[in-house]
Amino acid sequence: MIIFAVIGVLGGLIGALFIEINMAMARLRKRFIKTKSLKVVEALLFAFVGATMVFFLPMAFQCVPVTEATKEIGIQYTCPE
Repeated sequence: MIIFAVIGVLGGLIGALFIEINMAMARLRKRFIKTKSLKVVEALLFAFVGATMVFFLPMAFQCVPVTEATKEIGIQYTCPE
């Protein structure tokens, strides 16, 4: 039971941190991003950063060969043929 309490406390703290960061970003957006063109630039920037992370993040980890059990999950990014 203690492990579940610890997981609950950690989840609550991480959730509170997420809300604080989200509120700070909302205040920054309200202060600095006022025109439609800046809103479009912000959306494009977030899309670019997200796509870049999805593309390059698998390269930061070692190869994990795909087995029959994990074949449906995805492809082998950095594994040799």
